Amino acid sequence: MGRYRPNKKKAQKKNQAASFTVLELDRIKTYLFEYREGCHQYHDSNYTAHVSALKNSSNSTDLILGATILFPALTYHIVSQPYLALSKELSNIQRKQIHEICTKLDLYHETSKVVLEERQTIKQLVISIYHDGFDSVIMPSITTKQQQQHWYRPWYCRHSTRNNPSSHVEAHRKLRALLDQPSTCLRETLDSFDYQKWQDFDLSHIPPPTDASASPWMYVETLEQLNQCRHELLTTAKITELAFDLEFWNPSKHLGRTCLLQLSSNAGKSYVIDVLQPDVWDHLGDALRDFFENPHIVKIGHSISGDIACLHRDFGIHVLNAFDTYEAASVLQTGPGNLAALCSHYGVCSSRYADLKAQYQTSDWRQRPLSAEQIEYGRYDVHYLIALRMLLIRDLTKHDLWFNENSKQESQNVAVALRDTLRSIQLAEGDVDDEFDESCNYPMVNIESNLSLSSSDDEEDLEDFHTPPLQDD
Repeated sequence: MGRYRPNKKKAQKKNQAASFTVLELDRIKTYLFEYREGCHQYHDSNYTAHVSALKNSSNSTDLILGATILFPALTYHIVSQPYLALSKELSNIQRKQIHEICTKLDLYHETSKVVLEERQTIKQLVISIYHDGFDSVIMPSITTKQQQQHWYRPWYCRHSTRNNPSSHVEAHRKLRALLDQPSTCLRETLDSFDYQKWQDFDLSHIPPPTDASASPWMYVETLEQLNQCRHELLTTAKITELAFDLEFWNPSKHLGRTCLLQLSSNAGKSYVIDVLQPDVWDHLGDALRDFFENPHIVKIGHSISGDIACLHRDFGIHVLNAFDTYEAASVLQTGPGNLAALCSHYGVCSSRYADLKAQYQTSDWRQRPLSAEQIEYGRYDVHYLIALRMLLIRDLTKHDLWFNENSKQESQNVAVALRDTLRSIQLAEGDVDDEFDESCNYPMVNIESNLSLSSSDDEEDLEDFHTPPLQDD
């Protein structure tokens, strides 16, 4: 079945005609700056000290742009309100332009959308200096089917890259280049990997989170508990690995909210953080930003692109140095991409995790209180991630040729090529056959000292040393 495709050229011309000019954007920026300063004056002092200044300000009259777009005068009544509601006549692209200005002026900004019975919609851009200024937003007193709110922190604007696709593509290319590759997923001076330890290890050695012998955990729902979580992460044994996962309410790609954050560190303790508690929501960014932005701590998650976006949108947190178990499993082609299936592939025998995921993954995580099973599911999401990373690294870095008997011929071909190259160099220098064993025609190489490979037989032949073949371009 075909689908309607609008005329892009006509749509572009319409959008260009509806956008603000550079001069108009400068006037709006000045207007919003004075609104912010007026709100701060009202918040820091009383009316009598500043009422005359507000009455005599340059914005004591309405700002009118175009024929119908009106910005209300910045009177005492306006700046004393918890939010500033702008004209409903703004077009989509004009609202986007104002959202961009708000990010630069550190203003909270929101688009409220009301769907009428006649399938018409009303959208209104609302601005505030207060993080809770939108709690009392009132739309027109009309019968509606639904109301949606697109809520933004001051630092976040969803459409910041839409107007420049080339820069967005370039940024995406650079981010892809930073993904861990099999040859670089171990960090020098930070990671050590004992193949003997992990060779036969699987996740069945780790008790489930509800087991009595499992690592301790803590439910965080107050500011005091959040501060305790931060203190423990700072003062316990040096944190080098931090597993994380988010549960969020995400009814559409344009609307979402983080509802739960789970953490687990290599120090052995896990945390389930109820971010919807007011004190926790307001202070979570300051409490945990240092850990997420520390490049010496590897952050481990499964399919983390959405989680990273939510951390930035809701808490202003950037994630540096991350290992995505989903991406690693995709390279190894381990099967289904969900985390429960991956854990099962690496030895988790119980179906409890898979059952919880099927029941609660798409539930409404805004509902409170959380059930015991929801919290258990949240703990499962980070319980195995640290060990799972090591198992994936084991399989990513272990070249099949070192353990595959069928690779001997390829290894011999490389050894013969190496022998011929060394012989030609020595012939050119007049130093012939001093370092060659004529009985086997292989270079006499001290494998143990040069390649750091132990051998119980000092006369081990090179045919037991497997050299990875060159990869075709």
